[in-house]
This record gives sequence, C-alpha cells and structure tokens, in this order.
Amino acid sequence: LQSHDAAMMTKRDCRTVFIQVAQQSRLRSIFIKNKIERMASELIPKAMKQSTFSDDDWEDRPEWWNSESNASCACQDDLDLLIGILDYGYGGFDCMLNHDFQFCQRVKAEGKKDSKALFTRAAAQTRVNHLTRELHVIDDSEEMTKLVQDRSSRNKSDSPNNSNAGKKTTKSRSGVQPGLHAFFKRPSAESGSPTPNKKQKTPPTSPGNDGDHEVIALDIDSDSSPS
Repeated sequence: LQSHDAAMMTKRDCRTVFIQVAQQSRLRSIFIKNKIERMASELIPKAMKQSTFSDDDWEDRPEWWNSESNASCACQDDLDLLIGILDYGYGGFDCMLNHDFQFCQRVKAEGKKDSKALFTRAAAQTRVNHLTRELHVIDDSEEMTKLVQDRSSRNKSDSPNNSNAGKKTTKSRSGVQPGLHAFFKRPSAESGSPTPNKKQKTPPTSPGNDGDHEVIALDIDSDSSPS
C-alpha cells in the first residue's frame, strides 16, 4: 500500500496548531459563559486596557482599528474579530473577510487601493491571542472571587446552626435527666398519696402481737379425748 502525506508540518507548525486549538477553546468558553452585551461593554474593553498595560505590540494593527466605535461599544472591530474567528476559524479566515463585518468592509476597501495593506491571518491571530489571554485572566479572577465569597457566606451560615445544635443537645440532655430522676424517686410522706398496705401475716383473732411471727392453732380437745 502506498501512503500519501496530506501535509508536512514542522515543529513550529505543530506548536502553532496547538496554540490555536487552546486559544479557540478558551475563547469559546468565555463567550458561552457571558452575554454579548457584557462582552462588548465590559470584558473586551477591560482586556484592551490590560493588553496596553502589558505593552503588547501589535505591529500590523490598521490605523482605523476601533476608530468608528459607538458609545455603547468602544471595541466593535475587536468584538467582530473574535466572533468571526469563533465562527469561521483560522482555516476559514478568507471566508470571514467576505462577511459584512465593519472591519471586513474596510479591509476590502484598503485591498483595492493597496494590495500590500491586506489584513493577514497572522495579524489577526496576534490580536486574538492578546485579547484571549487577558480575557482568561479576567475570568479566572472573577471565578476566584466567587469562590471566596461562597466560602465566606457558607461559613457564616454554618456558625449559627452549629451553636443552635449545641443548645438543642444541651436542652435535651437536661430534660431527660429530671424525667428519669422523677421516675425512680420514691413518693414522700408529706405528699397526699396514700401509702400501700403491708401484708399482715398475723391472723386478726390473735392477741395483740405486733410481730411478724405466724401463729398456728392446734386442736387440743380432739387429741385428749378418750378413744
């Protein structure tokens, strides 16, 4: 059997593919987790500022990038780029440029004027990598904050229950002991309860003998009579 190689990839090419897969997976999870409105108004602008503070150098950035953003979204080109990359991928980059995104229309207009001013796949990947890295940091910090808040609220809710449980246990123990004590306690003479009658072994016909000896009556007359 003869094998045919579909593609020859160097070590650098393999590294690039793994980076793209990891970047796409993380970016997709962040978009699934958050709404587009929050991405446009809060997360992406914050990622842009952090990328600037990190001195990220985007050499191939077009001069018009994010220049016509409206008041509700100051990062329209970055938002469209991230959405387009998730929809088309890097393999469908050329198809994405035919979309009606705002930056795609400008890329077409610039390409007609100057063929060297095309927005390349490498330039797009550099920008996407910067934004995805900062979005990842923001999402991780939010998750850590939520975990700390949940743990603190859980500790606060557990502490009153533990004290109440201790109080309930103490009450139950103190309530059982008096009950048992009352059960085994003998009734006092001062109480109005009648005392039980003792068994009287001495017959009532015997002389006043307060002892506990039993009296046996013998038939003497029958034994002394002549036969």
